[in-house]
Amino acid sequence: MNRESFETDLDALLSAPLEPIADNGFVAKVLARLEKKKRTRDIVLGAAFLVASVDLVVAFPVSAFMVADVLANPAVAAVALIAVLTPLVSFAIIAGD
Repeated sequence: MNRESFETDLDALLSAPLEPIADNGFVAKVLARLEKKKRTRDIVLGAAFLVASVDLVVAFPVSAFMVADVLANPAVAAVALIAVLTPLVSFAIIAGD
């Protein structure tokens, strides 16, 4: 068998349609399980984001005095920045999984 006939036979074999295979709903079950996990993850992330947001609002009420203090004191600004960025970065890392 020469190379050209082998390639022709291989092309014909690979381009032929496959026979349908019964999976008894296996693929549908796997997809449903993946969708359920995604929905659960989305709900947990949404709840965590809501809790973190409420916590930040309670811990750091924004007022004109607060903004003036943050701008006047670099240490307070650093703490406020860390408090705001930590949950946001955490959610970004978790959501990326």
